[in-house]
Amino acid sequence: MESTELATEIQAYHQDVKAGVQDIKATLKKHAEKQEELSDRLLDIEQRANPDTGTYRTPAPRSAASALLKADEVKAFAEKRVRAVGVAVEARDLLPSIMANTLTSDSATNPAQQLPGVVGGPVQRTWLRQYLSTVAATSASFVYTKESTFTNNAAAQSAEGAAKAESDLTFTEVTEPVSTIAHYLRMSRQLLDDNDALRQFVDTRLHQGLELAIEDDIINGDGTSGKMNGLLKSGNYTAFTPTGTDKIVSLREAKLDLESADYRAGLIVMHPDDVAEIELVKDSNGNYVVGLPINGGLPQLWGVPVYSTTKVTSGNFIMMDLTAVGLHQRMDAVVELSDSDANNFTTNLVTIRAETRLSVAVYLPAGVVSGALST
Repeated sequence: MESTELATEIQAYHQDVKAGVQDIKATLKKHAEKQEELSDRLLDIEQRANPDTGTYRTPAPRSAASALLKADEVKAFAEKRVRAVGVAVEARDLLPSIMANTLTSDSATNPAQQLPGVVGGPVQRTWLRQYLSTVAATSASFVYTKESTFTNNAAAQSAEGAAKAESDLTFTEVTEPVSTIAHYLRMSRQLLDDNDALRQFVDTRLHQGLELAIEDDIINGDGTSGKMNGLLKSGNYTAFTPTGTDKIVSLREAKLDLESADYRAGLIVMHPDDVAEIELVKDSNGNYVVGLPINGGLPQLWGVPVYSTTKVTSGNFIMMDLTAVGLHQRMDAVVELSDSDANNFTTNLVTIRAETRLSVAVYLPAGVVSGALST
């Protein structure tokens, strides 16, 4: 019996010794790992120090991939101890790679930064038609009656019972068709859905395109191919002939022509080249004639507002009484989207169309003067 108990005690002792040895080994291993870590840190410090100057050198950058592979979270994920992992990569690991341009440039893995908005071309803020009175049109055309001639013979009655003076007034009935001005473009539905700023920009650009076409038609429309009968169509204006080379003087003479016909000049339309030339005129003392540069350009001349547009030929002008001209609007500008065009549905394309319907009417051609600014 005693022999059995002794054997049991000896076996238990051996197990305790064995467990103690395992603990000692584990402790020694930890100390060894710590010592190795301290040695690595010491070596790193020594390598950073410049032996010549003693200055501190930037440590060699670790790669982002290296940092990820050494992360405990990644190891746990690899051993299937966790189902998801999130690892913070220090800037010192990632930034050097970015600065050295060693990261892949594949747009799928390293997409470029998307800045907000869209950088576009110039957008005009004010348009010629904004100066004109607008009347709603209710059909595809409109009819108006305008004065053709007026002979004023009003005079004092010579005596009681004597015949009174007779004046003469004639009218002309004019029918004007409403013009349809439109354009469209195609874009992918994904692009429009995913970039709201781009969609708004497209809307703005399409509206601007309409306004440019409207302005050109108001001034130069010849009434053919669906165009308006514009201000410069024959019969819609009174021709002006300059007497000299001074453009400022010519504009004053044109104003006089309107006033002599009992009209009032309400707007001058000129090309930007001519506006700039007039603004740069100086007197004999070197002073600007029409005002100082700090005053912000040429808002008016001879008391008449000036509108600058490239739709008027350089060297020419239009001056008008604003009551002599009107705009008839059938449909305001609208932008519509559709995928019903051929192949649009199957290709995920969208047709974007901007459209408006309107026309200009020159009621009184004598109230519109146009011609060259100088001989």
